[in-house]
Amino acid sequence: RWESGTNSTNLDGIWGMSDEVLDRVPVMMPYNRTNWMPVLYGGGVSENLWMANHQFFYDETGLEADFEIRYRLRDDVGRTVFQERRVLDKDGSFRIDLSSKFPSAGVLSVGSIALDRYAGHPTVRGTTRPHIEINCARSAASLHFQAAGRDQTSSLRIPWQPDTQRALFTIVNGGRGGPIGLRSAIGPMATRTCLLSARRSA
Repeated sequence: RWESGTNSTNLDGIWGMSDEVLDRVPVMMPYNRTNWMPVLYGGGVSENLWMANHQFFYDETGLEADFEIRYRLRDDVGRTVFQERRVLDKDGSFRIDLSSKFPSAGVLSVGSIALDRYAGHPTVRGTTRPHIEINCARSAASLHFQAAGRDQTSSLRIPWQPDTQRALFTIVNGGRGGPIGLRSAIGPMATRTCLLSARRSA
């Protein structure tokens, strides 16, 4: 996607076409990538799903559309515990308590949500990317969903400060390529880091 007003002056004239013109060249195709997220429940923790379909970007483009939202909740061994379809209206939003849809648990447990969204007619995703809200007794957090990637191996390095912090690492196997193995390695005390590595089995 070209952008006018970049550092290069070669985009002037024909090459300096606006985003609005270039965005109309490709044919819009229906496309969905399932988004995944862990769901925490029990142990005094609750997690909510937030979605919004605000149209302030599309007032003059005719791209306004309702979205059909389909989501499925699974427990820690992959069993479906709840599923639902609902419409996210134009300029609409909703908040769903996901944790309450799992069986009650006295200790902190981890399930997952797989979410799909389908527009009523050709459009762009706009502000419809789903987010979660996690609430604890003395803290809260929010994060957007992510589609499953194709990498066979992935790693993450996080701070390791057991004297002042607790870290919870969760992994959701959203693919169909077999189980995923997880390894962790604590670095020297001077580095104060932990390296987490995940690899999908062949």
